[in-house]
Amino acid sequence: MKNLVVIKFGGSSITKKEENKFEINHEVLDQAVKELTEVLAQRDVKVALVCGVGAFGHTNVRKYGLNDGIRTKEQEEGVEITNKDCDFVGEALVAALKHTKLRVNLYMDMMFVFRMQKNCNRLTLSHTKKLC
Repeated sequence: MKNLVVIKFGGSSITKKEENKFEINHEVLDQAVKELTEVLAQRDVKVALVCGVGAFGHTNVRKYGLNDGIRTKEQEEGVEITNKDCDFVGEALVAALKHTKLRVNLYMDMMFVFRMQKNCNRLTLSHTKKLC
């Protein structure tokens, strides 16, 4: 049985989060994919790749107040907008991976949107999606 390796490409690295721009940092993304390909070519492992979203998630979370729970129609729309923006990051990573022979399971940070239940310390999972 192959060992499972979980690797995360941080959103602050593969996007232009520092500049608070909704742009992919293609230079860093391409280099990370290249290095990952080289390392994994030498190993017989299963890979789960987690993709951070940088400004694509954090900016909208602040804009719509999603870190305080989802209580309004505007916040529900904010979740949809945020997921759409975050999918853009995942699609860029999928495009970068297509040029390799890597077989990975890709998971997005923003796929896991948790809602704080009122007057409770419990979090519940409300949305998941696997991109490739």
